Amino acid sequence: MAIIKAAAVPDVFVWLSIQSVVVVSMAIWFRSRFIVMANFLIYVCIVLGYVVVAKSESGISIGFGLVALVSARILRWQKDRLELKTELMRNAYLFAAFVVFPYALYHLAPGRYVGLAWVGLALFYYAMNLFVRSPKFRWMGHATLLLTAIYVTVVGSSRFGPVLRVLSFLALGTVMLVVSLVFTRVRQRSHPKKPE
Repeated sequence: MAIIKAAAVPDVFVWLSIQSVVVVSMAIWFRSRFIVMANFLIYVCIVLGYVVVAKSESGISIGFGLVALVSARILRWQKDRLELKTELMRNAYLFAAFVVFPYALYHLAPGRYVGLAWVGLALFYYAMNLFVRSPKFRWMGHATLLLTAIYVTVVGSSRFGPVLRVLSFLALGTVMLVVSLVFTRVRQRSHPKKPE
């Protein structure tokens, strides 16, 4: 309530999202699963409140996505301390990031470049997969590429000019091909064929 009184809309949502990370850290300190779950529900209400109140996207949604990723990493890092037996809360934060980032990029990027922005987001998820060694980021990258393919097929076919349509399909196809080759090679290295 103090943050809401002290800051104006939409800046108040930035402070509330930062508070969400602080609350997750405090929950780990107190070893409270209840605080983690309540904080996630409050985080969702903050995001929905921003979507309803904000008249135009100013980049604050990117912060919401970063808060979700940081919260998920904190929960992963300290899961033994919290004694969480399931990955439910971490998955919930990752799902929130998966929804928030495309929403933000859809509103921030010019309509012609939304597909390319989402391809960049998928590449970010793949980089995170390599950095933190979590297959969840790989699946987020796959799902983002699928979302991009649907967007480029449905929207790109009707709204884009011929040149931009071809470039969008080429960029998407190239990234899908490279990702497929890289993960096939990684899988072959991790599961070598047994000699006959």
